[in-house]
Amino acid sequence: MAYIGATSDLPRITDFVAPIVFFSQDATGVITLVSDSVQEVLGFHPDNLIGRPLTAILNPDCQINEFAGIGSDSPSTHVLMSVIRADRQSRILSMRRNRVVPSDLEVRFHNIVIDVTDEVRQFQTMSTRLQTLNAIDKRLSEQEHQVAERIVIGMLNREIADDLKVSERTVDRRRASIMEHYGVDSAAELVSQLAEQSLLKTLLQTASQSSWRNASNAHQLSPGVAQLSRSA
Repeated sequence: MAYIGATSDLPRITDFVAPIVFFSQDATGVITLVSDSVQEVLGFHPDNLIGRPLTAILNPDCQINEFAGIGSDSPSTHVLMSVIRADRQSRILSMRRNRVVPSDLEVRFHNIVIDVTDEVRQFQTMSTRLQTLNAIDKRLSEQEHQVAERIVIGMLNREIADDLKVSERTVDRRRASIMEHYGVDSAAELVSQLAEQSLLKTLLQTASQSSWRNASNAHQLSPGVAQLSRSA
């Protein structure tokens, strides 16, 4: 543990282990204390961060840092920020920041951060893929949608024809049109893409409940897949 001017208002630093990091800043934004877990999460020895401003490790190429409100005096803030690890890799952190005024009246900011880069990348990859599939879906006619909905649950052409009260030839024609829209050559590929679209909708609905999505600047990540993988 490294620190400058540790006081009784501070939590027990040893309670914080990777992937969680705790650090404290003074009123000017200089880091005065940081948990040892920062070495595993960001690759920095704690002593190398003490006395430096938080802005020293921010990724200057990531737009979310422009909206992070890191200099805000609000009592409590939840933001995402992009930082540069010691190995020069860019990472996304979810930071919960609390403004503290202890008995000595020197304002401090206590921050709990967690690396959410992998979650964010996965969310954005799934979002991009779903957008592509949804764009295709919008090009289907109502009749093609009716056929597609039945294909994805495993119905055969004959069963679809009976259910929709149309000829099997009509179902064949609509299936062929759907396959052309999705750019696939086989029924198996078509079923796979239709099932993927349904699954992605469910997964993204679940992912949208992740705590990092509640950050005040989370919307600034879109469409930032490239931003997350940049090195300094």
